[in-house]
Amino acid sequence: MCRKKISSRKEISQKILDIALSPGKDKKLIVTANFSYRGLIRDFIMLLKYRKNPHVAKFMTELMYPLIDTPGSVIFCPVPAHPLRLVSRGYNQSMELAKEMAQRFHQGTVVDALVRRRNTPQQKKKTFLKRYQNIHNAIGLRPNAHSHLMRKDIILLDDVCTSGATLVECAKVLLTDGGVANVKACVFALATKKDPNSYSF
Repeated sequence: MCRKKISSRKEISQKILDIALSPGKDKKLIVTANFSYRGLIRDFIMLLKYRKNPHVAKFMTELMYPLIDTPGSVIFCPVPAHPLRLVSRGYNQSMELAKEMAQRFHQGTVVDALVRRRNTPQQKKKTFLKRYQNIHNAIGLRPNAHSHLMRKDIILLDDVCTSGATLVECAKVLLTDGGVANVKACVFALATKKDPNSYSF
């Protein structure tokens, strides 16, 4: 993929996103987070993700809303869940966040553009490179989604960003297959040692 020795996750993420696009295009995925993934914040995510409490998404988006600094119409795209996960959880927590967020914007819409092609194993305790190899080509574009995305600015929504591998793969699909103009990501929590704020891979 890339013969240059890679020494940090930030460099890996940027290299993968650059390689996924055509040479010469400088596309960076900007991820904005509210909190660090710990304590009470982690508990809220657990309630939404594993305890069948979709109403928690409303509270979470109240805090995420100020992070979206986009004038005019806003298109939100949830990170997709595999059908088997939907059966076990009853819903996609990212879709719940997207629906709640769209209601807070006068011109906010949700485009369920992405689909999981395969049910990837849990990403816990994996390095970024292992996570990206795990998720690579596991996400695709839904049929007829292209017409809703072409030349649009998209905001990816998810509950937590650990390494950024899934967000990078989603952004790659939206940019290369969806023809979107730009992609940003907004998450409730950031599971890294960095302070929660905007940063680029």
